[in-house]
Amino acid sequence: MLKERSLSIFAGFAYFVYYILKIVKKPGVYSGPKLKKFLLNHCRSLKTMYWPTFWCVGAHLQTVVPTLIQSPPQHKYRREKILTKDGGEISLHWEDNEEASKTYNNQVRPTVIILPGLTGCSEAGYVLQMVDSVTSLGYRAVVFNNRGLGGAELKTPRTYCAANTDDLKLVIEHVHDLYPEATLMAAGASLGGIILFNYLAKVGTDTPLVAAFTVSTAWNMFESTKELEKPVNRWTLNYALALNLRSVLLRHVSKFKDCLKPSDLEDALKATSIRQFDASFTSKVFGYADVNEYYEDACLHKKINSIKIPTVCLNAENDPFSPVRALPIDESCTQENVALIVTSHGGHLGFLKNIWPRGKSLWHSIFADVVDAAFKHTDEFAFNIPT
Repeated sequence: MLKERSLSIFAGFAYFVYYILKIVKKPGVYSGPKLKKFLLNHCRSLKTMYWPTFWCVGAHLQTVVPTLIQSPPQHKYRREKILTKDGGEISLHWEDNEEASKTYNNQVRPTVIILPGLTGCSEAGYVLQMVDSVTSLGYRAVVFNNRGLGGAELKTPRTYCAANTDDLKLVIEHVHDLYPEATLMAAGASLGGIILFNYLAKVGTDTPLVAAFTVSTAWNMFESTKELEKPVNRWTLNYALALNLRSVLLRHVSKFKDCLKPSDLEDALKATSIRQFDASFTSKVFGYADVNEYYEDACLHKKINSIKIPTVCLNAENDPFSPVRALPIDESCTQENVALIVTSHGGHLGFLKNIWPRGKSLWHSIFADVVDAAFKHTDEFAFNIPT
């Protein structure tokens, strides 16, 4: 008994030493000198050590545990539906935040457009936390729900994909037209970040956005697919997301019976991985020759030079959706408009902290700091935007 207790004490001490020396670190900030200096001057969360939840440092625990134990705040949205040029419908969920702060009137209140992940919507826990981070600062949030999600009816045989930015462009222009005097930025989580980054790469400076933020974004779709198809990831994460995609398709399957082969629909409804679903459904709906052509079009790592507004991207080294080997760390160090923030741990949309991490995670703190800095120091933040 004494021997077992001694071994337990030794193991606990060894883990404590390992935790302190290898796990507790400041986030890495990789960018050109001006943007890096700006972020370190105005974002306190980037200057402090990140202490991941000590019993939950692994990639899978960091990814899964938030969905099980975190208690997100609730928000009563104002719902708006807008039509697309092809007859589709998009649902926007607004948190106007008119009572929270008297600093801004409704017309000038700074606004953040939030893009959820693969099958997420405005009710997802991490999205509610993002909305709360924005409104706690006195700003306005609007969640852009992809077609067929957030209560919107799927009126056409088209959903959404990582490379297509038409719907996001429409939403950004719509929000800007409603509040032309309000400073505007956008933030995307996971797939939402890929769509946002692809939009920014296409439009350059031709956008009303003054800044952007992404978290847990997959930079290289091929490397992400390899990582997700490793045995553990495939059956703990990939399969679950494939089920979610199949569930969304099943609700609207009748819309696609006239434009897709029955065999493709059947394969999509049986998919056990994201790649299988994209091969049989997503790539077909959006006119790609195959899934490889779709993924090549969606990849971000080759587009970093095309970003013309300040964009802060947060990733964890152990994200099972976006392996560290695929992060453009070296490329970011030469960019004045892109900052890559990398933590040693955090998983995918995890970044848990505190002993019992029911509240906001580290990434919500970084997100809030970036939003506040962008809105309060817009002129300084926009130092490299061509006029």
